[in-house]
Amino acid sequence: MTITDQTRQGALKLINRIRSRVASGEFQAKNHFPSASDMEAMRWDCILETIAERALLNCPENPLPVSAAHGQNYRL
Repeated sequence: MTITDQTRQGALKLINRIRSRVASGEFQAKNHFPSASDMEAMRWDCILETIAERALLNCPENPLPVSAAHGQNYRL
């Protein structure tokens, strides 16, 4: 699967917007998150993207059972 530059930028924009809110202490969630003094914006790494895509090729069709405290995100 190939991700477009537009999709990459959209994902980064959303993630960094949330990270900015967490860093400033204004993000409200079920659990309280403290503000961060030095949270940098994320950048896209195409090498890691390729590694992740290759790892997905080895994922089982049916996910393994997980506990209520953990989840899995592995199929697009």
